[in-house]
Amino acid sequence: MEITARNLDIGYDSPLAQNLDFRVGPGITLGLIGANGSGKTTLLRTLLGLTPALKGDISLSPSLLQMQRNSEIGVVWQDAGLPFNISPSRWIQQLAKIHKQPVDDTLLKLIGAPVHNRTIRSLSGGEKQRLAIYSALFFQPKFLVLDEPTVGLDESSREIFYELMQKHQNRGGAAIITSHYAVDIAVVTNQILNLSDQTPLETGAIFNTSKAISAELLERFNITRVTNGYQIKSEKPWDIATEIAIAANVEITYYRMVKNA
Repeated sequence: MEITARNLDIGYDSPLAQNLDFRVGPGITLGLIGANGSGKTTLLRTLLGLTPALKGDISLSPSLLQMQRNSEIGVVWQDAGLPFNISPSRWIQQLAKIHKQPVDDTLLKLIGAPVHNRTIRSLSGGEKQRLAIYSALFFQPKFLVLDEPTVGLDESSREIFYELMQKHQNRGGAAIITSHYAVDIAVVTNQILNLSDQTPLETGAIFNTSKAISAELLERFNITRVTNGYQIKSEKPWDIATEIAIAANVEITYYRMVKNA
C-alpha cells in the first residue's frame, strides 16, 4: 500500500502549499507539521479525494476505492468524525458489521473507549477521541490518516496511542498524521513534511525539553520552535540537541530522528 504525490499544489481559491513531493509506503509514518492554515488538513482531504488538487499527481496503490472496499484505511478527523446521535455501543456494533469483524473488547478496554448507551454527542472531548481512535484501528487497516488524533487525550491515553502506532508500523502499516504536539511527531513518525517551510532537509530531529529554551539560544543554534517542542535542521542533530540542553540547563525528554519527505 502506497501513496505518492508529485508536484502537488493543494488549497481552494489559491494554493496553501505548493510543489509537494512525498511517498508514504509500508512502515512509514509521515508527520505533517506547519502553522495553522498551512494546509495540513487540506492535504489529508486531498489525498482522500474529498478536496480536489489544484495541480500535480496523486498515485494510490491500491486505489482509494479498493482500500475503502477492502477496509484497508482508517481515519480520525479533528472533530472525531463520529455520528453524534447514536450511542457508542450501537456505533461499535455497527462498525463490527461494516468491517465484518468482531468487536475488539481488549482494544476497547485498553483505549478506554466508552461503551454506554448515551449519545455520542454527550461524550467529553477525550471520550470522543478515544472512540474515534478505536473506530480507526480495531480492524487493523493497512493505512491510517490521522488529523490531530491526540487532542483531548490525557497523558496515559497518549502513551497507549503511541504504543498502538508503533505496533501498526511494526506490522508494515503506513500512516499520515498531523499534530500540533511536537511529542506526537517525535514519538510516532519516521518522516516529516513541513508545510510552512518546504526547504529540502537531508537529516534532522524533533525534540522536547523539560523547560522552555530561550529565544536567544534558539537563534544561536538555529532551532525552530514547533508548538511544544523544537526542530533541528542539521546533519548532526543529536550533538546540537545535547549542546543546547547543556547551555540551557535542561533535560531532553523526547528525541526523534526524522528526514524530509
